Order: sequence, then C-alpha cells, then structure tokens
Amino acid sequence: MILAVLAWVSVAGDGWGYLVLYAGVTALLAVVIGLSWAADRLLCGDKESLEQRQDIARRTLRSFVHAELTLGLAILVTATVARLGSGPIGPFAGGPFQQAASSELPMDLEPLDAEEIQLQIPSDPPYTITTHGFVIDGALYAGADFAFPFKRWVHIVQKDPAVLVRIDGRLFRCRAVRIRDPAASRRLLEEVSRQRGVQTDDWLTDVWFFRMEPTW
Repeated sequence: MILAVLAWVSVAGDGWGYLVLYAGVTALLAVVIGLSWAADRLLCGDKESLEQRQDIARRTLRSFVHAELTLGLAILVTATVARLGSGPIGPFAGGPFQQAASSELPMDLEPLDAEEIQLQIPSDPPYTITTHGFVIDGALYAGADFAFPFKRWVHIVQKDPAVLVRIDGRLFRCRAVRIRDPAASRRLLEEVSRQRGVQTDDWLTDVWFFRMEPTW
C-alpha cells in the first residue's frame, strides 16, 4: 500500500526519486527484521524469552508501519495540493503558473535572490518545479544536479526550451539553453562553488547548466 501511494506521487511529480528512496527504506527494514527473527530462533533457547523478543519486534514493526503511513499520507496530500495549485511546493512538482508573464527578465539581476527559482516545464500537461538559480556575469542560469538520477525536466527542456521562470513572484518567458561546452560548464561550476563556499570537486554528481534567455 505504501509503495502504491509513493508510486502515484512519483508519477504525479514527474520523477521516481521518492519511490526509490522509500522502497529502499522499506526493503532495508524487512531485511533487518528478518535477520532479527532468525537470530532469535538460533540463539535464544528459552521459549518465553523468544516470545518476548518477537513481541518487541512486532510492536517495532507496527510503529514503523504507522510512521510510514503517516509520512506517506503527508507526501500524498502535499503532492496533490501542489499539482492542483499554481507552482511547486518545495521539492514537489506543481501545476502550471496562473499569472501573466513578462517577455523579458529584469535588466539588473544581481540584486535578485535567485538561489532557488521556479520553472514551468513545457510538457503535456505542463508542470512546475523548483531548481537552483544562479546569477553569473549578469545572466541567469538554472542548475540541475543528479542526486536523484531520474529527473525528466532536463531532457524535456533540451527538446523544447520555452519555459516560464518565476522569481520573487514575477513571471518571465525564457528559452532555457543548455551549456554544452565543457570549458564553459566548468567555469560556471567553479563560480557556483565559489558563491557557495565549497570546493569544485565536492559535487557528487554531474551538474547541468541552462542559461535563461528572454527571447520568446
């Protein structure tokens, strides 16, 4: 049941990260409980003591299941509210923006707090996400790492770059142009690392950069 709920959330959110994460957690718990029961039967000869240990294991399992159901319900509700609304909620994909869009980004991007920006992805139907935003040399970039390797929006945007960008409640029409030159990508990664105060080699996955060009 838990996995079925998480599967729905993953499909609705256009990604499989949550399903993979919780499937792994559930499988790990099942292995731990199975090994615990096996160890009890092998090492504990006292029937009364064995029954007490098994009772503790059953109560622990029930507590875990209740916690998983509560968390799954919270995820389901949040994901549903996000999809029915205008824009994402944190990491949950949302419905399309319901406001008018400007055709050009602000001329001065430097004062904008663009650590996180929201994008409307041109799929069918369109959906919205939250991703990393960086202002470098006066241009706005969206970054995507692959901590969860099942991101779909980066591949959709490569084929159809016409996105909507929402920053500080304002909406702008842009083309998301992926930076494919390795030297340019490296320079952007070094600048982002400097802004964040980390080493360039600290990134655990590849990072793709998309320059937001207000041309459609």
